[in-house]
Amino acid sequence: QLMAEDADRKYDEVPVNWPWLRQILSVLKTVP
Repeated sequence: QLMAEDADRKYDEVPVNWPWLRQILSVLKTVP
């Protein structure tokens, strides 16, 4: 869980301009 939270922070810092990348990130966030 800590790694997931850390990843979320890194994603939040980086502006996601690519729809496919944004979709992948949203899918990864749904993985427990």
